[in-house]
Amino acid sequence: MANRVKDILKRGRTTWALLAQTTAWVAGAIAGFLLPPPAGTPEEGRMWIRFAQFVITIVIGVLLLTELRWKRKKDVFAWAGTSIVFLLLGTATFFGYQIYAARWTASYNRQPVIIGGNAYTAAGREYHVEKPNLSPADLLMHAGGKAEKIWLRDTLEQRRLLLAAIYLLAMPLFTISLMSIVQAIQCALGKSPTNRRNEAG
Repeated sequence: MANRVKDILKRGRTTWALLAQTTAWVAGAIAGFLLPPPAGTPEEGRMWIRFAQFVITIVIGVLLLTELRWKRKKDVFAWAGTSIVFLLLGTATFFGYQIYAARWTASYNRQPVIIGGNAYTAAGREYHVEKPNLSPADLLMHAGGKAEKIWLRDTLEQRRLLLAAIYLLAMPLFTISLMSIVQAIQCALGKSPTNRRNEAG
């Protein structure tokens, strides 16, 4: 019984090491072009990044299980097609994120800050009426970078969470695309990474 538990723990550590290494590689490739969500504070930004890495790890685990079943040469085009579809979905999500981030943020102290559009607080609306030519960045500057003084907190939170959701959605989409094209290449070569790992074990 003790040996069986040790064997399970050993396999678990090996599996986790594989997932951690693959996650680091995929997250590094994606993070090279996908900026973190403008979440207001560096701590909150790091929280979303860590959550995205967790999501990537789960997606990779599911894909590795899928690779065990579809790993023949005839599966090349299915994997390649999957990669293209998820690349298109990821690209659409990426541009959606960039569009909304441009609309819903303004720069303060060289950092993006969520703004609330026309959802002003009473004080913010009064200030905007008095000085209608001020840009959102100017309003932020006059408010000392505190967006909640100008815009309604509910609106700011909704936009922050929506941007974070789009950001998190892009991660698994690009992960599936990247892992699928790797599997397609391995199938074309006649040996999948899963097969190699099994033989090495």
